[in-house]
Amino acid sequence: MGKGIYKLYAIAILAILIYSTAPVITYAIREPIKGIVTQTHTFLCNNLYLLEINVTFYMTWVMGYSNNINISVKAIDPLPPTRITVDIVVDKVSISKFLGYLEPQEILYSSINVLLAPPLFQIQGGAREVKEAQLNFLFIEPRCAFTIPIWFILSASNTSLETTVWVEPNIVEVNSSVPIYVELRNPTHEPIMDIELYVYVNRSLIRSARIDVLYDVESVRVNYIPTRMGIYVVEVEVIYTMSYVVRRSSSATAIFMAKGKPSISISSNTTLTYVGRAILLSGAIEPRTGDSKVVRLEVSADGMNWGYMGKLEAVYRFNYTWIPTLPGVYYIRANMLESQLFYSALSNIVMVVVERVKPSISISAIWPYIELDSKAVIKIDVSPPIIDTVEVLYRLNNESSWNKMISRINRETSTIEFLLTKPGVYEVKVVVPEGMGIYRAESNTIQLYVTKPKTLTMSTERPSEIQEMPYRNSITIMVLIVASTAIALLILMLKKR
Repeated sequence: MGKGIYKLYAIAILAILIYSTAPVITYAIREPIKGIVTQTHTFLCNNLYLLEINVTFYMTWVMGYSNNINISVKAIDPLPPTRITVDIVVDKVSISKFLGYLEPQEILYSSINVLLAPPLFQIQGGAREVKEAQLNFLFIEPRCAFTIPIWFILSASNTSLETTVWVEPNIVEVNSSVPIYVELRNPTHEPIMDIELYVYVNRSLIRSARIDVLYDVESVRVNYIPTRMGIYVVEVEVIYTMSYVVRRSSSATAIFMAKGKPSISISSNTTLTYVGRAILLSGAIEPRTGDSKVVRLEVSADGMNWGYMGKLEAVYRFNYTWIPTLPGVYYIRANMLESQLFYSALSNIVMVVVERVKPSISISAIWPYIELDSKAVIKIDVSPPIIDTVEVLYRLNNESSWNKMISRINRETSTIEFLLTKPGVYEVKVVVPEGMGIYRAESNTIQLYVTKPKTLTMSTERPSEIQEMPYRNSITIMVLIVASTAIALLILMLKKR
């Protein structure tokens, strides 16, 4: 009995102390992703029960969004069950929610969502305002009520620090300094404090800086030297504190390209050649990399106006064969086109002198005997192989002047074809006419025999006579054999006498 009295006495004293100062509110903050969370912790008591109440919510509420208020109620002493309802009143908004039945030594949990509709919530000047909300706890059995005030910051917008980064120029040469520009802009009317700036290139930290307070705009320049060719990614991370004690972060990204400046050289196997003779051009590209480069070969007659010669792909070394078709002095160079990893580059200039050439030409007849109105086919061997058409000279052996026709060389068979319209013996030769790059050349002379085609004659004898001819021939042969035998016997008899 005495122990029970002491226990009741201790509870009564504790209840009096708590009731005299209730509601007692303490604050604890932590930093989740969305901002600072405020916790209100208090005790509510009367002569019947003692309750422990926790209320948590984000310190900053943003207009146009919703915010959750989390409530937990715990019965400390074994009191009778009671029904609890809570009302939240803030500005022109009032929300009521039934929490449930609270049993002894149990905890009720509930979350109330408050929609921050702009017509219902007002900010008196500026972009933020400290607001007070009232939590009214209603106990049905026995009927009583308690009010707990909570304070929060109402923000007009969710505006944060604006971070921009750029590289200018965004295509640079390897091993040269690259300026990286970072701009921090405060779009609000409140100062942004305790700013930490980190600049990364390809995930490696190259610069960090600290800014105490930002009111408007702050610019930072960082110099970086790329040591290899390729794409570089610049990442900027900013961690800062808003005026209402919310720790946030902002980031921005930029990309720039580092290219190499190659060197290219070419040479030729000769500096003096003739029209139609092939020239071998050789070249090399530094530095040696595994990617393919496009090389354009250019030619000029004066060293100033350049024309297209050819194009090829090369990794390091390359060769190109060029056949000049006109005499003159030529200047040749290689132009490596710009690629993803390299700038364009020009090689040294090679000079080649091309002179006129006297071609060599010879002919032979595939078959010298030709029937009239049939094409004559002549095999032709001509060098250099840049000549496509020739003049064919032909005449009968009793003629003094030459006839001429133009014939095109068949490159697959190395032959020419032409038509002779009169029978007889012909003399034929081929001439390469003089041109811009070649002298006149004449082949050897061959003879072709053109005859009329043979005609078939039909027999006019009667069929009966044609059938008797074999028998008549047989009788004649037998008579000749008998006569020869008789003459031989007669001569033999005369010799015996």
